[in-house]
Amino acid sequence: MKKLIIITMFTSLILLISYLTIFSEKGFVHLRKLKTELAIIAEINTKYSVENKLLREEIDLLKYNTKYIEEKARKELGLVKDREIIYHLKKNID
Repeated sequence: MKKLIIITMFTSLILLISYLTIFSEKGFVHLRKLKTELAIIAEINTKYSVENKLLREEIDLLKYNTKYIEEKARKELGLVKDREIIYHLKKNID
């Protein structure tokens, strides 16, 4: 009888420790979920790093490259120089 109680308690303790190791807040399931989140965040961080680099390059061009500024003004804002005439020609599609 005493042996059965000891075995039951020991088994219960092992099951409790196993449950806590796998499913608790610091268990393997939570660890796997955190690793997945970390991978997603690292991917987003890489994407934003590339975007930041491109934006910094554009900032430098806008600060120091007057030809780039002129090109942007022409394309995005439709600006023209003084005494400049722009002709828009239509293609004849037959």
